[in-house]
Amino acid sequence: MRTGGRPPDKGAIGVIGLGIMGSAMAANLAKAGYRVHGYDILPARRAALKKAGGTPQPSIARVARAAEVLITSLPSAAALHAVAAEISARGRVVMETSTLPIEEKDRARDTLAKKGVVLLDCPLSGTGAQARTRDLVVYASGDRKAYARAEPFIPGFSRAQHYLGAFGNGSKMKFVANLLVAIHNVSAAEAFVLGMKAGLAPGTIYKVQAESAGSSRSRRWASTSVSSPCVSSCPMLRRPTRGLDVFEMRRAYALPMTPKRSRSSAPQRTVAPTSSKRASGSCRAYSGRRG
Repeated sequence: MRTGGRPPDKGAIGVIGLGIMGSAMAANLAKAGYRVHGYDILPARRAALKKAGGTPQPSIARVARAAEVLITSLPSAAALHAVAAEISARGRVVMETSTLPIEEKDRARDTLAKKGVVLLDCPLSGTGAQARTRDLVVYASGDRKAYARAEPFIPGFSRAQHYLGAFGNGSKMKFVANLLVAIHNVSAAEAFVLGMKAGLAPGTIYKVQAESAGSSRSRRWASTSVSSPCVSSCPMLRRPTRGLDVFEMRRAYALPMTPKRSRSSAPQRTVAPTSSKRASGSCRAYSGRRG
């Protein structure tokens, strides 16, 4: 099937979704010398891409025509399916970097495969602040040959990448990383509360522990993502008098908590109850995923 128009630029990359993560990746790719074509539903974000050195396009289809390798950074499964429906240029490779349920990515992969497009599952480890400084880690999975085509672009927006094999393994590794981040933040919150109840100033706790064996990379990034160095992005630290339930964890870290249904048995609960117990000593936010 012919896509029409000029052939894609071999040195170009497309970015679909120019929010916090997508805009940072696009800006870093442009800074690294790549020709970046991008699209977002918000005109202001397209304008920001132009200021960052990229080329905004009026539609998803135009981005796909302009570049053979694309990055998607999207807020929901619905957005992913909408984008998949718009990409029809054969031979494209799409690095899907969002944190979404694997079954939703499988569905989008099937949609694109019918049009000769390969979807890779490539979630990212890192915050928006880290994305701006190119301090991301890419968990790539899917077709090995397609990954080889996308790989040369990855250093332009990340500090490390790992190819993890079969499609979906990238998301599985991301879920592990999210759980570890959540545990680090909850444990840091409880440690702060313990110190504050014992009479220590939160600023002193932060300063001393930042240089001690009790610190972690996760806690340092959480602490620098807000204006006060004593308050983490973890909701518990902002409200130290109450616990943190798993739905707050879900909003903060997008942990995959939809249970996989079995044809032969009732679905098993994968989240801790939230109405009667708060996570004061531990938080069982995620007990395993999807086979």
